[in-house]
Amino acid sequence: MGYFCFRDKMKAIAVDIDGTLTDEERKINLDAVREIRRIMDKGVRVVLATGNITCFARSVSTMIGTNEPVVAENGGIVEVKDGEKHVLGDKRECNRAFRFLREEIEINRFNDDRKTEIALGKELDIEKARRLISDFDVELVDTGFAVHIKCKDVSKGKGLVKAASLMDLDVSDFIAVGDSMNDIELLKVAGVGVAVNNSPSQLKKAADHVCRSEFGEAVIEAIDYFF
Repeated sequence: MGYFCFRDKMKAIAVDIDGTLTDEERKINLDAVREIRRIMDKGVRVVLATGNITCFARSVSTMIGTNEPVVAENGGIVEVKDGEKHVLGDKRECNRAFRFLREEIEINRFNDDRKTEIALGKELDIEKARRLISDFDVELVDTGFAVHIKCKDVSKGKGLVKAASLMDLDVSDFIAVGDSMNDIELLKVAGVGVAVNNSPSQLKKAADHVCRSEFGEAVIEAIDYFF
């Protein structure tokens, strides 16, 4: 894809947090934050899209200085700046799958305030767990930081569609940047999907553009390339 054809077209960027804005130790790249603030000053709108809980997403958004909706819980929640939440997922089937799973194998559940999904420790044998709960209308997604039980119809892509509508934008106005398999729908629905270089091969294949850099350095690279 060419460089200049996007500069006047793209109005917004959606960025994953863990493994994209941060490194593998969850340390945020401050140079990437500075780049985000620079394009915000030019009028580019910035949405954070994460598998983490809503209060985490909003806290990071506030510290960076974005005033846009945040996409949390892998698209299960979209929250606007004033605290209004749009709930796109239903946790009941996740709870049923979790109760069944814990009777079959030992699992470590995160003790956090998720409204639409359940997060488990990444030490889980995910393939065995998938086989055990295959009859439930849920899916397991490994983000590299946790394993999430979420409804099949919930995704960051669906969350971005909702966020874009709240911003009076179309998803085609967005560049989306991510690093793991929970970002695949995010990259697919955006106008341009960008995978950082620490992404798995399947995500890279789904992306329109793959950065040479990893983690936060790749966010800087993507911003420089497309904005």
